[in-house]
Amino acid sequence: MEKGAEYMKHQHPEADFDPSLHIIPLDPHSKTPVILGALDATLVAVTADGRISFFPVEGQTVFFGLQRAQTIPLITAIQDRIKQRFPKNKDIYGNKVSQYLAVGVMYGQPGSYAKFIFEIWGVCKPFKELEHLYSTLHSLGGTTVGDDHYTAVQKYLSSEPVSRWINELIRFLKEQLDWSNYVRQSLELQ
Repeated sequence: MEKGAEYMKHQHPEADFDPSLHIIPLDPHSKTPVILGALDATLVAVTADGRISFFPVEGQTVFFGLQRAQTIPLITAIQDRIKQRFPKNKDIYGNKVSQYLAVGVMYGQPGSYAKFIFEIWGVCKPFKELEHLYSTLHSLGGTTVGDDHYTAVQKYLSSEPVSRWINELIRFLKEQLDWSNYVRQSLELQ
């Protein structure tokens, strides 16, 4: 049995496999997530009840001639998935997609066996709530978990009606994306 399939078998009982879903709002212009840092980067998301979640993501140093730059392969993967799923920014019915968000979950332990599983969702009519969620999470740059600003943001996201909206969006996306099966199949492909 492959390592990924063995891990999944021990970690996720078939009958009640219900992976968490983390909302990763994307910048409406650049279609990039909130990422703090460069080489030791952290992806910022929000999950059930408005809890802020952080995922370690790998950064890379690339050279363009004598110039050195930092890149984050996850950003490229997200943008490639948008192009793949929404060619010319249109959905499968030919409707113009005006806004995107990513959803994701990580399985395993960073540094050993870990896999970040994500998918993209596009909407035709922009949600101001998603733009606000992006800017709220983006405002965490330069703060420390537990400082006054972080505490204020966490309190806001977990307050009503914000947390209810987040929970409803998570329920909707889990259903529409068939999230449990999507994650299960992604883990089996390891």
